[in-house]
Amino acid sequence: EEIERTVRKHLDQIASDLSPSTINFLNKSLSWVFNNIYDGLDANADGLQRVKEMARNGSLVYVPCHKSHIDYLILSYYLFNNWMSVPVIAAGINLAFFPIGSMLRRGGAFFMKRSFKDNPLYAQTFAAYVRTILQERIPLEFFIEGTRSRSGKLMLPKKGLLSMIIKGWESGVSRDVSFVPVYMGYDTVVEESSYISEMKGVPKEKENFWQLLKAGKILKNRYGKVYIRFAEPISLNSFMKGKTLFSQMDSDQKEDLYEVFAKKIISSIYQQTVATPFSILSCVLTSNTSAMEEQAVQEGFHLFADYLGYLQCNLASSLSSLDDAYTEAFALLKEKKIVSIDEGETDDDPNLVIAEGEERIHLEYYKNTILNFFVPASLICNVLLKYDQGIDEKTYRDQVQGLASLLENEFILDMESFKVAQQYMLDKQILHHSKGIYSIREDSRGIAGMFDGLIENYLESYLCTAKFIRKTKKLGKKDPLKEINRFASRMYKKGEIKRYEALCLPVYKGALDTFRKKEFLDERNTLADDKGIERIIRDIEAYLED
Repeated sequence: EEIERTVRKHLDQIASDLSPSTINFLNKSLSWVFNNIYDGLDANADGLQRVKEMARNGSLVYVPCHKSHIDYLILSYYLFNNWMSVPVIAAGINLAFFPIGSMLRRGGAFFMKRSFKDNPLYAQTFAAYVRTILQERIPLEFFIEGTRSRSGKLMLPKKGLLSMIIKGWESGVSRDVSFVPVYMGYDTVVEESSYISEMKGVPKEKENFWQLLKAGKILKNRYGKVYIRFAEPISLNSFMKGKTLFSQMDSDQKEDLYEVFAKKIISSIYQQTVATPFSILSCVLTSNTSAMEEQAVQEGFHLFADYLGYLQCNLASSLSSLDDAYTEAFALLKEKKIVSIDEGETDDDPNLVIAEGEERIHLEYYKNTILNFFVPASLICNVLLKYDQGIDEKTYRDQVQGLASLLENEFILDMESFKVAQQYMLDKQILHHSKGIYSIREDSRGIAGMFDGLIENYLESYLCTAKFIRKTKKLGKKDPLKEINRFASRMYKKGEIKRYEALCLPVYKGALDTFRKKEFLDERNTLADDKGIERIIRDIEAYLED
């Protein structure tokens, strides 16, 4: 009886209480809010049609990326207005505060603790609730990143809820489960200022009612368009064909399965990412550490838009006219005071566009939304720009793979993306290949430098982290991110790194995870491989040399 009371208490805390009257109220309310703050919703109707067809075969699980608290409101709103059932949505228990928690619960939210560790009864209760949702064929939604991305780019997947759903499917509660990867994007996110603060190290504010009241100021601004792209649904039945039966897999095989499936979902979301004029212009301005002539900025905008078009990426409809898109995005940059203009004294003296200091972090956020597309080309240019005379194919491939391995906690890459990026640079005569030797063409080094510069802030963040480890040797049990940030700030002030946007806590965390995986740090958070960390420092410094 005591266990039953505990289970019922857990269920009361977890369960959604989806209410049609609340959904109708929210639909009317959100129509008014969205019409006031957004310039429209851009979605792929053909993608939604494929989702409708898959819904006939079994349970649906929507898996959007997570950029804003607006995500789950927008997706449910769009589905409801296109004659689709509103999903129940996995939400963090931190959002269950009074009085908004009860409204979210009636709108479809069900709540989960951040960790199930040392609480097996809660874990079993939650898993049983998920199985019941699948059995009833109620659409389900969860964010595979676990939390909102503060940096703009997709984070590596969390596999806890995914594994529960796969186990539920294996138990036979549904004849099939189809996962629907969904890209959610914005011209401007409403939480931009708080994200920028968190990237710099300001502690995240706990969600509460007063924060919600303060959010009323968002109604005074407009944030451009919202973009929704439904990727091809992934059927578990189809995915598991030809594989070992799940029930016959050992624990390691199951973990591998979750990893592969999670990366497939993340990759599908990446492929649906919509490039906007503002994100492209942010890439151009962060590719350089110094001021840029206005003409060079516009040429860079055309270059990067051309590259994305070659990759057949989703481009915002406003990019149908590149000149108009550039003009509009550049005007927005000036309006937001992210850049300043140093006007020439004469007609022959070009205007300079300047982005420096904290304003570069604003650009960094929007750059990160599309950066994954540029990373293969950037890695290639980082390697080849070190060698004026070029290098043989084996050295070239080994070094590109080594640099990709260093940044594997930041980006999701595959060999095909490198082949396409390489072919683009060959076609555009940026890259030269002759007799097994790869090199950057002399007259294209400036263009290659723009691609190269897109990931230099990540290399600088990793360099700061590596040097901090070498200096400190014992990081201790406490989270060292703030100490690394102080150390990196001093490096920036001394000119040892050049990019202000390298002072970024999420990237330090990625660096620490990488160094632990490479066993430079042991389980006690102590330097375990002096030579390894020295080698990393030398390698990164070589890439960062002018």
